[in-house]
Amino acid sequence: MIPVIIMGVVVELLVRNVPNSFKYKHEKIENSLEDIEVLILGSSHTLYGVNPKFFKEETFNLSHVSQTLDLDYQLLSNYIEKIPKLKKIIIRLSYTSLFEKLEFTDEDWRLKNYTIYYNIPIHKNVKYYSELLSVKLKNNIDIIYDYYINDEDLVNCTEKGWGLLKKHDFDFDIEKSGKISAHKHTIEDKFLYEENLQLLNRIIQICKEKNIEVLLFTPPAYDSYRDNLDLNQLNIMIATGNEVANNYSNCSYYNLLEDDLFTKKDFFDADHLNKDGAEKLSKLLKSL
Repeated sequence: MIPVIIMGVVVELLVRNVPNSFKYKHEKIENSLEDIEVLILGSSHTLYGVNPKFFKEETFNLSHVSQTLDLDYQLLSNYIEKIPKLKKIIIRLSYTSLFEKLEFTDEDWRLKNYTIYYNIPIHKNVKYYSELLSVKLKNNIDIIYDYYINDEDLVNCTEKGWGLLKKHDFDFDIEKSGKISAHKHTIEDKFLYEENLQLLNRIIQICKEKNIEVLLFTPPAYDSYRDNLDLNQLNIMIATGNEVANNYSNCSYYNLLEDDLFTKKDFFDADHLNKDGAEKLSKLLKSL
């Protein structure tokens, strides 16, 4: 077993040493805590859709792919006391936001990024404290090969946290993918709703206590995605957004799902914006 253990330790250390977006963002936000005035939280919808470059205030995007409300809450709780100039939080209320938790998805392996690279004890399960235990060995070997052999840059975001898309992300059929994504994002069992609603309320309440404004918004989506959404789940999302905005003086909610400012050329898939779309959305949020 000794050679196996040694090999495992070597792989773990090699992967942890590879620069990635989590490690990079942690380093960048830690070095700019004194300056940040606007913090963006959320999933890939805000990661790719909201670009700090277009805000007048010093803005940082702390979103990650598949980041759910519990993780937004953990990150905010971790940083809110460390950011003295924080005035505003931007957070997405997407079609799935109130009905999912990363822990219960097939992407739960992403939890290890928060424990390892943000030093936040997200979960008690030991596997989320290890690259080797969380991710398939082949994937870890691919990362080692790409970085150490091919010299690839595996950091996919700007200095202020906005997500950068790769060319292969654009190779799809937006009409077909929209229907597939809508069905994938429709949640039959809504047992997580109450928990997520509490988390959203906590986020807004914490900000209220610190005199921080919360801008809650539903991101725009293309027709092929919108037309295949479940009306019940959609209406719950919209009603919840309006309700929390009415309940808290520091919160405003904007439903941009069908905003006609965004056309087909602004999307890289049916529910994510491309570079041009992100510029539009960022400038719109800035004005709001």
